[in-house]
Amino acid sequence: MRKKIMLALIPVFIIALHVTVLSYVKKKVYLNLSSLDVPKGACQEGGCENGKGVFIFSDGSKYEGNFSLGRFDGKGKLQYADSTGALYEGDFHKGTRDGKGVMAFSSGQKYEGGWKEDRMYGNGVMVYVDGSKYEGEWKDGKRDGNGTITFSDELIVSGEFKDDNMISGMRKYGNGAYYKGQFRNSKRQGTGIMYDKQGKIIQKGQWSEDKYAGE
Repeated sequence: MRKKIMLALIPVFIIALHVTVLSYVKKKVYLNLSSLDVPKGACQEGGCENGKGVFIFSDGSKYEGNFSLGRFDGKGKLQYADSTGALYEGDFHKGTRDGKGVMAFSSGQKYEGGWKEDRMYGNGVMVYVDGSKYEGEWKDGKRDGNGTITFSDELIVSGEFKDDNMISGMRKYGNGAYYKGQFRNSKRQGTGIMYDKQGKIIQKGQWSEDKYAGE
């Protein structure tokens, strides 16, 4: 019964994580902009034009690192002063997080991997507050491509993701049983097969809303 309840909550859990994560990582590097290129605040150290410097935003957020033509460019560290308590350390390009970097939140959530124009991109690892972890490909801030989610109770889902949702692959349960087939919105949907831990077929055919719908 616990396993059924847990499985039913997986889609809600993933959607909730999606909303929470995106609310953090889609923020622009520049806070409280007065224009596209010039953030409000003051340069505390260095020229903040070219080379190394320290810039304090009007809301208290702080950037330390390299500048080029007045924009964050190269290696740097950005500490957000908002409720997320987020700290980004890594590469910047023309004022955005771009390259490789680590984004850590005061909640304990952490992302490490590729970035492109302020969004998670390429290969990366996201560790969520509950201990679950996604390892795989990202595109425009969403899980997209091949990836694996490992949950704290040993449930594992692995396969192809599109627009932050798993569309095909395998779900492995803590008791050794596993499902291979199609998914929609991270639920078993379409054609698939359920196996026991010895690899014997339990159910084969069509699935709808995470439930077996018959052959």
